[in-house]
Amino acid sequence: MNINDRMLNIDDIKAFIFRAAPLVILAVIGFMTVAIAYSLAATKIYEATARVIVEPRTQNLTGNQEALSGLQARDQGVVDTEVHFLQSGTVAERVVRDAQLMQDPEFAEASTDATIKRFAKALDIRRVGMTYLIDIAVRAQSPSHAALLANKAAAAYLALQQERKRAATSLAGDLLSRRVASMASEVGAAEAEVQTFRRSHNLMSVNGTTLAEQNAAQLNAQLATAQADERAAIDRLHAATQDNVATDTAHAQNSLAPLHAQQAAAMQEMGVAQSRYGERHPNYIATREKLDEINRALVAETVRARSAIIAARQNELANLRAQAAAATGMRQSIEASATANAAGLNRNSQAYATLAELERKASALRSTYENYLTRYQQTSTQLGTERPDSAIISPATSPLAPHSPHLVYNVIIAVLGGLVVGVLVSALGMMLESHFSTGHQVEQSLDVDALPILPTIASAGLFPKRANPDITVIVVTMLTRPMCAFTKMHISLLAAISRPLATGVNQVIALTSAIPNEGKTTSAVCLAALAANAGRRTIIIDGDLRRQHATDILLGRAAKKGLVDILDGDAALEDTLIRDLPGGFDLLPAAPLSSGRLDIFSAPQFGALIKNLRQHYDLILIDTAPILPVFDTRILLEHVDSVMFLCRWRKTARRTVEAALAIIGRTGAPIAGLCLTQVDLTQIRKFSYGGPHYTHHYADDDGRYV
Repeated sequence: MNINDRMLNIDDIKAFIFRAAPLVILAVIGFMTVAIAYSLAATKIYEATARVIVEPRTQNLTGNQEALSGLQARDQGVVDTEVHFLQSGTVAERVVRDAQLMQDPEFAEASTDATIKRFAKALDIRRVGMTYLIDIAVRAQSPSHAALLANKAAAAYLALQQERKRAATSLAGDLLSRRVASMASEVGAAEAEVQTFRRSHNLMSVNGTTLAEQNAAQLNAQLATAQADERAAIDRLHAATQDNVATDTAHAQNSLAPLHAQQAAAMQEMGVAQSRYGERHPNYIATREKLDEINRALVAETVRARSAIIAARQNELANLRAQAAAATGMRQSIEASATANAAGLNRNSQAYATLAELERKASALRSTYENYLTRYQQTSTQLGTERPDSAIISPATSPLAPHSPHLVYNVIIAVLGGLVVGVLVSALGMMLESHFSTGHQVEQSLDVDALPILPTIASAGLFPKRANPDITVIVVTMLTRPMCAFTKMHISLLAAISRPLATGVNQVIALTSAIPNEGKTTSAVCLAALAANAGRRTIIIDGDLRRQHATDILLGRAAKKGLVDILDGDAALEDTLIRDLPGGFDLLPAAPLSSGRLDIFSAPQFGALIKNLRQHYDLILIDTAPILPVFDTRILLEHVDSVMFLCRWRKTARRTVEAALAIIGRTGAPIAGLCLTQVDLTQIRKFSYGGPHYTHHYADDDGRYV
């Protein structure tokens, strides 16, 4: 969409505003009148408001904390819930009962339910923004009565809230009492079951451990000691066995040491005797015998000592073997006992699992019981100390001014309603329009150009209103007042239809319409007068053979000879033409039909006549009959250069115009455009905001603008 389109749309909106303004103003005035009358006549209703707060803090009357806790966040849905509770019939029912509204003439109905419903309608509950504040408003005919009922409604709300909490606390206390008693018996049964199971499976414990576990610990300690003793005995036996030779040699050397000393001394003496005396010397022999005796003693002593050592070793090894065997036996005995105890522990493993399950069950029951007992004690303490969760922070007072009817609000609503209704009715009326109001509508709806409009003589300022001059006076006045809007608009139309066509000069122009009384004849006469006054040779052909309207208004009588006579050859053109008419143009009248022919315009003579007239006139205007009811006009259009279609402003239906233009299109005659006639210039401003007839003014011959 370009800028021009946007400006066009804005102008259309402004034109709509101008058109709708009278109806909108009328609707607004009517609505305002009704609103003011209602406001003055209606019964005055007063509204009083009590404000309560949904307290976001809790009271602690029995603990060590402060009596009133600090501010805390609360779900906004809680406040909305309280609003819905106030809007329910419970509060209204309490007020009806407490205030005895069944005896109140303003609210009393035939039944209590009906009275509650009526009071509920007068009760208005409003939350103040997103705060914890709630306004409880009551409307009544008396200011004091409204304030009284609003305060009673607030008090009823707090009382119901407190009763609701007390009932909940009492119900919770009863339920907890029964549950605590039931849980106590369940805990006792569970603990008894644990002890019975322990005794039946020998799972009694001392210092936190069972007897089987303590026996296992003792046996493990004894087994470790026995294993250590066995290992020490075996080690001693093994060491004694490995050290037999060294021990025997050491013992033999210790016991034979004197003999060896003697042997060494004897051998030394024998060596000295041998070297000194020789082997045969008695000293040598005696010494040798002494040595042999020592050797024999040494051998005997050696045998004896070895035997004694072997016997002692055997005794020692026997003792060590006995000690090792005893240690081994002790270990094996302890191991057998430990194995038997372990087997017992394994047999009791399932019993331990079952015992653990029983203990967990008993522990869970005990914990639940303690929780219920604690909650029961707390509930018992709270019973009778309930406080409502809300408080009245601003009691209702008697209002000074009535709530309704509110004159200003009613007038504002009436103005808005009048605007809406006026705009809607105007828009609907425009949507249902079946005629043309502006040239812009013509060009949007039809595929033809919009020609300059032709005004009425009164709206154009040519004559006063209600004046009915004849055509001659109109022509003379128009020519003498060239600055008049009537004259200017006809001049513009003449210029528009005089433009050359693509096929040549636009010399022969037919003025036609869809139906009668569209202003063809008057327009043709005025255009012919202006063209003749401008120096153009101009003629009007009265082509309406039935009505002969141009002939009648210009001559004031029927013509003796006319168009039909010329075509029939009964009269010459020069003898038929009417000259010296006001304005300086000629007229070819339409005399009454004498031959009864209906195909006048299809005869070759009519084409020859038009050809002849082209040679003598610069502009030929043919005033035709309406194209829809008269078929002659459709034949006539075959001989013209263009067709100027006239449509009466805001009168002729669009469908009628469309049908006529379709017929013209089938004849092949070029359409110069569509001209809206009999336009009221004082009203067209409403339909063409921003158009040529909205801001442009025409000055009359005295310099005044119209």
